[in-house]
Amino acid sequence: MKKNKIDKITGNIIQFMPLFFQFLNPILLRENGERFTLNGNQIKLLMILKLFSKKTSTDLSLYMDMPKGSLTTVIDSLEKKGLISRIKDERDRRKQIIELTDEGDYFTEYKNDKCFTEFQDLFKVLSDEELEKLETGFSMVVGQLMKLREKIVGKN
Repeated sequence: MKKNKIDKITGNIIQFMPLFFQFLNPILLRENGERFTLNGNQIKLLMILKLFSKKTSTDLSLYMDMPKGSLTTVIDSLEKKGLISRIKDERDRRKQIIELTDEGDYFTEYKNDKCFTEFQDLFKVLSDEELEKLETGFSMVVGQLMKLREKIVGKN
């Protein structure tokens, strides 16, 4: 029974991926404004820092599913743009904490506002009932994935 449920979940995830990349990803990771010209990985890193505050490069590497060497390139580029800064960890001098600067915080607020507007435009074609189902479904998925993350992180 458990295997059957996991197989169905896997099938749904596989079906969701192209839909995500077609409809949601462009809104989340597109940015070529007058003030900011950023690629998808740069935007992703900034939005993760907005959600989770200060993080080490190890944490960011896990959240972004990116090798540390590649992540360092993204961090360097954002630091040069003045969107993030590195500070030494007071408990472990070998570690650096990555955090948003005021300019980085401004960008994430700007990007969140832009996403809300674009998602309003995308989803306005749905009925109230369809929107309710979508909201309920996403809330359940997010909740379950957060529980999964706690269980997996708790094992390490």
